[in-house]
Amino acid sequence: MTVGVVLVSHSAAIAAGARELAAQMSPGVPIAATGGDEDGGLGTSLDEILKALERADQGEGLVVLYDLGGAELTAQTALEFGDPETQERRLLCDAPLVEGALAAATTAAGGADVHQVAAAARAAGAGAGPDAAPASPDAAVEGEPDARRTVTLVNPLGLHARPAAMLARELHDVRAEVRVRTPEQEGVSARSLLAMVGLGATRGAELVIEGWGPDAERAVERIAALARDGFGEADHEAQEPGDAPAPAGPATADGDRAAGPDAAPLVAGASRRGVPVVGGLAIGPAARLDAALPEPEESEHDPEDGPPKGGADPDGEGGRLEAAVARVRGELEALARGPEGEIFAAHELLLDDPALHDAVRARLDAGTGAARAWRDAVAAQHERLAALEGEALAARAADVLDVGRRVLRELGVPAAAPDVPEGAVVVADDVLPSQVPALVDAGVGGLALGRGAPTSHAMILARAAGVPAVTGLGPGVADLAEGTMIVVDGDAGELTVDPEAGALEAARARLACQEEERQERLAAAQEPARLADGTRVEVAANAARPAEAAMAATAGAEGIGLLRTEMAFLERTDLPDEDEQARDLAAVCEAIAPARVIVRTLDAGGDKPLPALDLDPVRHGFLGQRGLRHGLAHPAVLATQLRAILRVAAEHRVAVMFPMVSDASELRAARAALAEAAADLDARGQARGWPEEVGVMVEVPAAAVAADHLAPEVDFFSVGTNDLVQYALAVDRTLPEVAHLARPDHPAVVRLVRQLCEAAEEAGCWVGVCGDAAADPHVATVLVGAGVRELSVAPAAVPAVKAALRAVDLAEARARLAAATAGP
Repeated sequence: MTVGVVLVSHSAAIAAGARELAAQMSPGVPIAATGGDEDGGLGTSLDEILKALERADQGEGLVVLYDLGGAELTAQTALEFGDPETQERRLLCDAPLVEGALAAATTAAGGADVHQVAAAARAAGAGAGPDAAPASPDAAVEGEPDARRTVTLVNPLGLHARPAAMLARELHDVRAEVRVRTPEQEGVSARSLLAMVGLGATRGAELVIEGWGPDAERAVERIAALARDGFGEADHEAQEPGDAPAPAGPATADGDRAAGPDAAPLVAGASRRGVPVVGGLAIGPAARLDAALPEPEESEHDPEDGPPKGGADPDGEGGRLEAAVARVRGELEALARGPEGEIFAAHELLLDDPALHDAVRARLDAGTGAARAWRDAVAAQHERLAALEGEALAARAADVLDVGRRVLRELGVPAAAPDVPEGAVVVADDVLPSQVPALVDAGVGGLALGRGAPTSHAMILARAAGVPAVTGLGPGVADLAEGTMIVVDGDAGELTVDPEAGALEAARARLACQEEERQERLAAAQEPARLADGTRVEVAANAARPAEAAMAATAGAEGIGLLRTEMAFLERTDLPDEDEQARDLAAVCEAIAPARVIVRTLDAGGDKPLPALDLDPVRHGFLGQRGLRHGLAHPAVLATQLRAILRVAAEHRVAVMFPMVSDASELRAARAALAEAAADLDARGQARGWPEEVGVMVEVPAAAVAADHLAPEVDFFSVGTNDLVQYALAVDRTLPEVAHLARPDHPAVVRLVRQLCEAAEEAGCWVGVCGDAAADPHVATVLVGAGVRELSVAPAAVPAVKAALRAVDLAEARARLAAATAGP
C-alpha cells in the first residue's frame, strides 16, 4: 500500500486529466479526482471530495491538491470531517495541480511517507524536489557519472515516442539524474520524452546512458535492459546489434526508395513515386494546406536582451498558459476514449513534456507573453525534430505542431481552418492529425505529401476515413500551383501532375469503376447476411465505446455481438460506479439503436491491466481467477455492473453474457447474482428492465465438451476463439515465439465448435463467435458449416464477412468444415 493522492478542481475535465497523467506515470498509486459541482458546472462538491478521500486512502495517508482558492476551502472543510488520527495523515498541499500530482504520485510510488510526498508536490512548484523525490529533469550534474552503460538500439524505429515514454516511467521511483545521449551528442534528461525523441537515435545507433546519484546504478541498468530488449517491440531480432542501421527514408511497396531531394521537377505530365499509405484513386485540383503555427499578436522579448522592461507578468501569463494546457488536456482525454484513441493519448504526453515546458518557462520569465512563449517553444521543438531523418521523427514533429496549435487556440490564437474545395487533392509537406477530420468533412479527394510518415497519427486517421494518401513524395509537392489537376494513386504510391488528356480520361474511368464497386459494397453491407441458399447468418460487431458502435452501424453491423465492458476499468485506480457504467452502456446502445447490444460482464484477469482490482499476473492470469471466476469472488464489483445493465435494459435492447465459464454451477451463481441485482433496484424504486437473453462465453474447452450441461441454463453461446485456441492448443497468445501455432482452423478447435453447436441445437440455443477468427472470410464459412449462426467482428470487417457468406451455400460451408476437421 502507498500514500494516496486526491485532486480537487473546479473543472471535472481538468481533475480527470491530471489524474490520468499522474496514473500513467505511477499506475500503482491510488489517485482520486473530483471536479465540478453537483449540477456538472464549474465549482466543487463537498460530498464528492469526501468520496474521493475515501477512495484514495489505503491507510498510509493522503496528499490533497487543489487548483483555486474555492477548491482549497471546500477541501479543507472535507478534511475536518475525519477523526484526529485520520486528519493527521491527510495533508492539504499548496502546489500546482498537474506538476504537483506528478511529483506526488511518482514519489508515493517509491514508498515515501505522506510528508515526503507532500514535500515533493510543493517542490514541483518551486522547480526542485527534496531528496526523497526524483531529480529534476534539469538538475545539474557534476563530475564523472556514478553509472554508465552503452547499448545498441535494436528495435525497428529506434528511440521514438513510445520507448521514450517507457524510459521516463522507469525513473519514477529512483533518486538519480539520468541522461541519455549518442556518442556524438550532449546528454538529455531521460525524463523528457521530447528531448529523447529529439536525439534522432535510430535502429543500430549507440546509446550512452549515464546516471548521477544514490540510485544511479539501478536506474541506468533498468534503462539499458529495456533498450537491449528492444523496448518490447516486435521484429527487433531481425537485425543484430552490430548491423548497420537501415537507410533513412521510407520505401515504396515494390522496394524502391521514396522521392529524395534530387527528384525530378514536378512539371506537366510528370509522375513521382512515394510511399503508398491509403489505397484508392483521387483526381482533382491541387489545394495547398497551411500547417504552420499561427502568429500571436504579443511582441516577443529576446531573453538575451536581459530583464524585460514593462514586459508581460510571468506569473500571470504562466497561469493563463496553465489554464489553456489544462483545457487541451481535457479535450485530448475525451478524444482518447474515441476511435484511434491512442493517437490522442500520445498527444497528452507531448502536452506535458518537461523539456517543452522548461523552454516555455524561460521565455515567460524573460517577459514574453503566454501565446508567444508557447508558440516559439513549440516551433523550436518542431524544427529540431523535422530536421532529423526517419519517418518516426517526422511523425512526432507533426504531433508537436498539432499539440501546439491546440494550446494556441485556447490562448485566443486560432489557426485558420483548412479551406479545401470538395474533391480537391491536398498538397503539403505534411498534414496534422487535427486537420484530417476537417478535411474529411470538407470532402477532400486525397492527400499528396512531400514528407509525412506512413505510421503517423494523421495517416492512421486518413486510413480510418478511407482517404487515398501518398507520403514521401519529396520536395516541391507543397509548391504546386493551386488548381493544378493532379492524380494520386494510393495503391501504387504515385503522383501525376497535370496528366495529358488520354491518361486523365483513363484515370477517371478507373475512379468511376472503383466508386461503383464501393457503393455496391456499402449497399450490400446494409442488407442482412444470407448464404447463397438463403440460410440466415447474423453479422454483428465487437465494440468497446459509443464511437465504435456508431462505426459498426455505418458498416452494416446488425448489432453489437460483444461489448467489452472492461475498457471502462482500464488504467484507472478507482472503480467506475453504477451511474457511470449505466451512462457508458446507454451511450453505446443509443449509437447502434434499435439493434441489440450483447454486454459481456467484466472480463478481469488474463492480459488486461486493471489497477483498481489489484490483479496478480499469476493468481489472475490466463489459468487463474479471471472472467466470471473473478466476478463471483468479488460480488460487489459484479453486482454494481449488473445493476447498471438492468437499468439500461429499461430503455434499450440488451443481452448479457458471462465470460470464462467452465461449470454449470458458476452459471447458476451468476444468474442468481443477476436476480439479486434486480431485487436491489426494485427495493430502491429504480426503473429497470431484463436482458432479452442470457448467455455465456465459450473460451474453455471444458465448456464446449460439456455444453449439454450448460445449455439448459442459457439462451445462447458465444465462442471466444482467441482464448479457445489458446487453451485447446496450449499456446500462449501473448508470446510471438508460438504465435504461428495459434490456428483457429486447427482440426481440434473446429471439432470443439461443432460439438458445441450440436449440443446447443438439441437444447434450442444458438451459437455465435466473437473472436478474431470470425473476421477471416474463409474461417467464417467453416464456422457456419459447423452450425454457427452469428458472427461478431471488427466494424471494418463487416462488409467483407457478409460478402464471403453470400458467396457460398450451406452445402459448401459444410464441405469446408469437413476439410477442416479432417486436417492436412
